[in-house]
Amino acid sequence: MKRAAIVACAGLVTAACLVVPSVVDAHEVQPMIATVAPSGSNANYRLMIRNTDAMPITLEINPYRVTITDEGTAVRTPEDADVILFPPQIIVQPGGEQAIQIRYVGDPSVTEGRLYAVVVSQLPVDFTTLNNSDNTQTQVKIGFDFVSHMVVQPPSAKANLVIGPTVRQANNDLAFDVSNTGDGVALLRTAEWTLVPQSGAPVVVDAENVAFGAFGAILPGGKRSMTIPAAQAAAMTGNVTVAIHLK
Repeated sequence: MKRAAIVACAGLVTAACLVVPSVVDAHEVQPMIATVAPSGSNANYRLMIRNTDAMPITLEINPYRVTITDEGTAVRTPEDADVILFPPQIIVQPGGEQAIQIRYVGDPSVTEGRLYAVVVSQLPVDFTTLNNSDNTQTQVKIGFDFVSHMVVQPPSAKANLVIGPTVRQANNDLAFDVSNTGDGVALLRTAEWTLVPQSGAPVVVDAENVAFGAFGAILPGGKRSMTIPAAQAAAMTGNVTVAIHLK
């Protein structure tokens, strides 16, 4: 008798997966995010994949177009027309590295930033264990993803974040709305966040303490409702404003 369990976990630039540690460490993907031009020699980047496991791994690489909801959830749609990559499937030996060439071949005249995902998926690995109490076997299939994101925009494109009034909620968290009125993609996790009180010194807040949804980017024309925990502004009284400096 066999009992089968399937565990799958997808990791984003900004997310972590809860799977068996030795499996999670099976490969490394760099860079996690790259910015390229819509045309010319800068319309591509090289994705490096390193096998940190003791066994060969088989990986499949697929491109997706990414849109983002106002709640901060990324929606991926398969994209074969705008992005080409080579090779689409690889076997990486233990300790070895493999380069994947990623190139944007879509509309070269785009004026606003776009976002794409390159998903690196390990084909499921089977683990079979014996249950000594009843001599049954348990089969576990583990597969996982790593994602590299590609921003496509002209070199002149810039994000411009407009921040609405800050409101203290019933639990004293600071709530505010942010809109991207620029033509570039705003990357939130690498931004510098600062709380500016009505009086007193400003306080820099780590991006990890800003609740901006599951995905750390706002596309041109996008908006997001965000909160900063009360603990970050515990010593501040009166009106507090939020400043964001994009890097």
